[in-house]
Amino acid sequence: MRLASLSAAAAAAAVLVPAALAFASPSAFGISGLRGGTDAPVGSELRRQRQRPSLGTSVAGVEEEVASPAPPSSGETRTLAADGDFIKSLPDSRSYRAIELSNGLKCLLVSDPQTDVEAGAVHINSGHFQDPERRPGLAHFHEHMLFLGTEKYPGESDLEAYLSRNGGSSNAFTDMEDTNYYFSVAPLDHDDDRAADGGGEAGPGGATEDGGGLERASSALSGALDRMAQFFVAPTFNAAMVERELRAIDSEYLNSVSSDSWRNYQLLKSYANPDHPFVKFGCGNYDTLTDGGDIAGEAAELSGGTNPREDLIKFWEDNYQTPKMRLCVVGKANLDALQRSVEETFGLVKPPSDEWIAANQQESPPDDGGDGALFLSEHARYGVAPFDKDRSLGMIREVVPVVESRLLKLQFATPPMEDPKLVETRPYRVLSHLLGHESPGSLHSLLNEEGLINGLTSGGECTLRQRCSNGGKHVPATASAHSSSLVLLPLYPFILFFLQSALTRLIFLSVALIYPLHPRA
Repeated sequence: MRLASLSAAAAAAAVLVPAALAFASPSAFGISGLRGGTDAPVGSELRRQRQRPSLGTSVAGVEEEVASPAPPSSGETRTLAADGDFIKSLPDSRSYRAIELSNGLKCLLVSDPQTDVEAGAVHINSGHFQDPERRPGLAHFHEHMLFLGTEKYPGESDLEAYLSRNGGSSNAFTDMEDTNYYFSVAPLDHDDDRAADGGGEAGPGGATEDGGGLERASSALSGALDRMAQFFVAPTFNAAMVERELRAIDSEYLNSVSSDSWRNYQLLKSYANPDHPFVKFGCGNYDTLTDGGDIAGEAAELSGGTNPREDLIKFWEDNYQTPKMRLCVVGKANLDALQRSVEETFGLVKPPSDEWIAANQQESPPDDGGDGALFLSEHARYGVAPFDKDRSLGMIREVVPVVESRLLKLQFATPPMEDPKLVETRPYRVLSHLLGHESPGSLHSLLNEEGLINGLTSGGECTLRQRCSNGGKHVPATASAHSSSLVLLPLYPFILFFLQSALTRLIFLSVALIYPLHPRA
């Protein structure tokens, strides 16, 4: 898995992974493309080194501020949103359904009779922020270990071999507050699952159609769902694989040390509030995961190293519970058939115990944020800001890159972009649009005409309860400290002009036609 800064859409299979991000309750479902829904990108940093499929379909992105878990529903599967509840673009002929299984797992189903790729993704609202203090990188290591066998499919390559036989692949990533697992397969159909495992002949899935898709899910998709569902039913955390996978984590760490983007990310972390989980070392390495010693070989007993396997099991028990999970499935079959396949596979995931629900209740923030704060969700989850003026803001940091480059990056700590007061108007989209515009008279045009920059980008990253907004300017290779200062000079007058100009409202309405913005009177 390489370290990078990736958008949610790039963080997983292009067929569906944006939709695998957590979605909300029936009353505020939180799906872009669902009536009343919203969307937001989620950054990712850790990716498994597996083949990524080239897929040609996509579904709407989704988001949710995961609050206190609700007890799982009893009885049968509930429909949270039917196809008619979704707002779809005119060319979109797919059918959608949101459901909640009896164990409390929420799932988005997408029926696409025309697709030549079927896929599934599971999103967990838990990442390296949840690493225990004594095991930096445990969430990342845990993600690796889940692929190495379950009680039903104990072979370390069972999933990969199955996907390969069915024209697919899998991957995963570990982020700050999220982990995602996903796969793709060709819509192949076998006589039975054992025939697929034995390399039997395969043909196009499902022989009959019902207007809205095939009447049964393909064997390839059902088999892949069954195998991935076992990650969350009965993983083995094979003790024989721990040492080898620790070395794989260490190899990723060593390969990333020379990456400028990774080094800059770690530098940003080093200046964060030490009381905020953003400072945690998400990648991990052999030493951080074993208390600094070996766990195998002749020197293991004297090295002081400890095996992290028991911590892996506890991490799974604490975090891999259905209230923190979301599933998305895309297939050729109709929605009823996809639902049956999901119920037969992910329906086996156990619901959380009453003790777990009680231990994970979160108090809602008071109406004023507790201290008169304007933004109610700010610091609500972790109690402190990741960045503050005393140790990390208002500073200039000069970095000597490994690969020669000239880049001036400005980062601003902003309120949580999923805060109720910002979720409708999305002011950061407008500001990013204005600062990154390249029309005559724009900031880019002014600096480019003076020969001060080669390019300019503006956007947001660092998905935290307090967000980091970025503005990056690529300056010429001959740039000096003086010219860098000249690049900065017009920035704040531009921002001040945007705040005071009557044109900003018109620009907001223009941007609202592109992004799902909802202007207030």
